[in-house]
Amino acid sequence: MNEKQLLIFDIDGVLVDVSGSYRQAIKKTAEFFTKKEVSLEEIQEYKNIGGFINDWNLTEAIIKGRGFKIGKEKIIEKFQKYYSELKKNEKWILDKKLLEELQKKYKLAVFTGRPRSEAIEVLQKFNALKCFNEIVAMEDVKKEKPSPEGLLKITSKLNA
Repeated sequence: MNEKQLLIFDIDGVLVDVSGSYRQAIKKTAEFFTKKEVSLEEIQEYKNIGGFINDWNLTEAIIKGRGFKIGKEKIIEKFQKYYSELKKNEKWILDKKLLEELQKKYKLAVFTGRPRSEAIEVLQKFNALKCFNEIVAMEDVKKEKPSPEGLLKITSKLNA
């Protein structure tokens, strides 16, 4: 019998639309500290630069870019407060039937920059947690994306 191949998914923007949650938390947090409007286009420009997989870091960069020095812990605390209110806006993107079909043919895993608790919560919310053989989240790696560390952990653990 052939060993199943492996498919690895990200959550944000692949499985789940986060435009109404994480993007809004970035916007609101940066606006809170700078007292100036932050456009979604500006957030996307930072994303396009690269190196801002972690939305806490991106929010900090926007705030610093506007000349403010705010402690990272304060940024994270405010960001998480906004995110906890906005996560209800997240929407599932991938067709569930497709995911179920893929699960029959492949081992499925998630490599996400989210904290593990948030990854599990959103996958449970959309009744998809059971579809994945492995989850590697932000606290499972020393180097965040685009480092391949998380991918290598998954392939090693699932022998794929």
